[in-house]
Amino acid sequence: MAPRPALGINEERLEVIKEALFRNFYHIKTFKGYGTLNVLTPVESFKADIEALIVNPDSVYVKLEATLGIDVGMLFASREGYLLYSPRQNTFYRDDSAVLDLQSFIGMKLTFGNLLETLLGLELLDGLNEATVSAVPSEAEITVSGMVGNFEAIYTIDPAKGVVKNTRIYDTDNRLILAAKYSRFIYSRGSYMPKTIQIIKPITKESITLFYTFVKLNESIKHEQFRIKIPDNAIREEL
Repeated sequence: MAPRPALGINEERLEVIKEALFRNFYHIKTFKGYGTLNVLTPVESFKADIEALIVNPDSVYVKLEATLGIDVGMLFASREGYLLYSPRQNTFYRDDSAVLDLQSFIGMKLTFGNLLETLLGLELLDGLNEATVSAVPSEAEITVSGMVGNFEAIYTIDPAKGVVKNTRIYDTDNRLILAAKYSRFIYSRGSYMPKTIQIIKPITKESITLFYTFVKLNESIKHEQFRIKIPDNAIREEL
């Protein structure tokens, strides 16, 4: 039996749309995902296998493994702090989670909330307090436009699923600074989530593509699966 539509196709109330997005997100208590990650930046470009474990909304574990089973890095993050280990450099980094400096890991800086949204491919519009909302029933989508800080953000919502399909963010000069696309949605245990996540920053020439081949929602995750084994001789760096 198909789930009920999360939103009416004519819905234009911002608070109702945000509630549907949050409801979908918070139904996900745990997440296990395996697939491939493609990162392109002016500094570094690579492709790696990814293992992502999430206990929503508090803990994240990510392991990246390049070809031939060579570990690229391992990350554990919570809302209080994070630890990042690079086997290639035999160095681990530790800091609080105000901003996660993941330049050596995926070439970008993210907040903990950004990291959760990126790995799950679920945007919440929590930085949007006022917006123009227009429903397009013929296209089965809802467009939400508003300001996030000094930037204009435009979101395309799938009303049936209650998720963001596309995001575009423009700076004060009307330049596109971020484009995100979410596709290959699955439905499991009360939530929708995409298995393909694409994020592009045209001006800085950065992009991330996550392609999950295996996803499990709301299954138990043992605490030891979040542990990162760090050699005694590893170099410690405080960020």
